[in-house]
Amino acid sequence: MEKSKLFVLLNTFSKDEKSRFSDFLKSAYFKSPKIIEELFQIINSLLEKKEKEITPEEVFQKLLKGKKFNYKLLSNYTTTLLRQAERFLVLEQLEQQDNLTQRLLLTELSERKLERHFNSHLKKRNTAHKKGKLSLDRFFDEYQIQSISHEFNQKNNRGPDKKIFENILDSLDSYLILKKLILACEGISYQKVYNFSVGTRFLDEMNAIVTVAPFKHNELIQLHYLAYKLYKSEQNDEVFELFRQKIIEHQAQLESKELDELLTIAVNYSNRQLSAGRSQFFLISLSIYEIMKVHKILFQAGVNKFTRFSNAIAAACRLGNFEWAKKFIDNSIKDIDKAYRVSAKEFGYGILYFYEKKFTEATDCFDQAYNLSDTITFYGINHRYMYMRSRYESDQCFDGHSVAQFNLFKDWTKKTKRNISKRFRNAYFHSMSILTKLYRVKYLQLDNKYNTLTKRRNQLRKIEVELNNYPLIMAKEWYLEKIKELYE
Repeated sequence: MEKSKLFVLLNTFSKDEKSRFSDFLKSAYFKSPKIIEELFQIINSLLEKKEKEITPEEVFQKLLKGKKFNYKLLSNYTTTLLRQAERFLVLEQLEQQDNLTQRLLLTELSERKLERHFNSHLKKRNTAHKKGKLSLDRFFDEYQIQSISHEFNQKNNRGPDKKIFENILDSLDSYLILKKLILACEGISYQKVYNFSVGTRFLDEMNAIVTVAPFKHNELIQLHYLAYKLYKSEQNDEVFELFRQKIIEHQAQLESKELDELLTIAVNYSNRQLSAGRSQFFLISLSIYEIMKVHKILFQAGVNKFTRFSNAIAAACRLGNFEWAKKFIDNSIKDIDKAYRVSAKEFGYGILYFYEKKFTEATDCFDQAYNLSDTITFYGINHRYMYMRSRYESDQCFDGHSVAQFNLFKDWTKKTKRNISKRFRNAYFHSMSILTKLYRVKYLQLDNKYNTLTKRRNQLRKIEVELNNYPLIMAKEWYLEKIKELYE
């Protein structure tokens, strides 16, 4: 039963959500039969124990003691519980989306023709928009609110209001332009990573649209248009600097989600320049990470939760600014969920020690950091990859256990399909293949017939050719450094 939609869904509920769902089922308003409440408590108890496979017969007997097993009856109960769980999630979302609930309320007040009540809430929404921060959602909400206001006038036999009608068109245009710009940037990213293209013909004429009123005064549109121009070119420092300065200038006016997205675009551009050997971008990257930390958006949600955190530390360490990296780790981990705080600190210090060439301490830190690859994919893969590189550096002699760890991780990168493109899976797989070969060369003793100096150098040349032939290798410069050390 663990693979059923109900069990899979309930497994995603946090402890607090389970408590609220239990109260939801008990509420007289939602009219859940008592047996559905009991079924939830039984399933929740079984899911928490996780001692053995849960069978329909076991659930049925706990629910209806002494009765003959009836699969259809149990199926009806589980379907009812599933529908209630889905309804609960919808209501949870409504609680978090004030814009949507206000629009639903205005629509209902309009239907009931409650003019005074309607106008009171409409005024509050319009004031909120004027004082609110810039975001894509704000323009969509403005369009919806103005449309509801327009429909209200029609229902009350009033003529169209010119200002309201113009607001509808302007807010809708702003939303569509922004959405198209955002999707165009995504499309360019997909084209690079997944090797497919999407049509963006409308965007080729965007310059004629965004440079005229009212859109030339819309800072969010201007920012996303600059982002689109950055995506279209590998190197455009003039546009990047204008983009970066605009973000700094308007950071206080931007909604957290928008600021997060724009800063990510900025730091990705800066990091690409670093990868191309342009060291002047080190300080620029660090300044962007600092802004992320100040606005508490460094640890983004989802599969990349630790990526910017680790990139910031690595950038500072490559610059030799170890003291900045240490302060950055200690200050920034205060903003992450407590569940990840210990792991983040150990991971951060592992990176710091690795670049300080304190490899034993680095290995210990990576060992102490939790493996969260099942929940935070890119943290998991980066953590394990750094741990493997650290073992390579810290081992004093050949260790079969290290080789076994290398091979396990290499196999995992090939098989896993969790939010990682085939391109990156292959990159990690090939990187680990090279690491394993270098490890064997490093610890195979010289001065025996199987490993003469000539044979050793021939092996290193083959590895170097292999390294340069792969389209993407993770930490390629480090590998070149290790090959050079082994030549000597």
